[in-house]
Formats: sequence, C-alpha cells, structure tokens
Amino acid sequence: MAEETIRIGGVDPERVVDPGKNAVYTPGRRMGNSTRIIDAAIQALFEGKIVAVRDHYATPRSNRHLMDNIIRRLRVEHQHVKFKVYKNRMLIQLEE
Repeated sequence: MAEETIRIGGVDPERVVDPGKNAVYTPGRRMGNSTRIIDAAIQALFEGKIVAVRDHYATPRSNRHLMDNIIRRLRVEHQHVKFKVYKNRMLIQLEE
C-alpha cells in the first residue's frame, strides 16, 4: 500500500506529518486517544514539522475539535511559542 502524501502549496511535503497515523488506539471513549495525538502533535511541532490535524474518528467535526485542543494546549503550556494555524487546510506550524 502506497504512503499517502499530504500536499500543500508552498510547503515542503517532507515537513508535514500526521501525528495520529502511527498512534496506538484503545477502543472506547475516554481512553486517552486524543491526548496521545495531541502529545505527538506538539512533539512534532517542536521538531520543526508541520502538523496535519487528523483525529482518530476522521470526521470534520472531530478534526476541528482536535485542532482546538492542540491550540488550547499550546496557549496554556507553551505561552512563549508563536504558531500559525491554517484552519482551511487543518495545519499547524510553529513560527520561526
């Protein structure tokens, strides 16, 4: 099976990651699945990656909710960090 490439105009596709892609999911609600994705997303951001926000439920609503949670966590735990959000593309990146 071919690896899916996320293509974004003007952005190096090698820098774009989907942190939920390799996550281990526990069946059921309130099992920490979204928290693991958020942790992986923030780690990827600090490694210089651009994060493509994809929730494990893979619905537009769940993706937006996950993006809001990542943004909230950045604002609370990493106030000194500036970041860009591309809501129409569901991407987040740290400003350099």
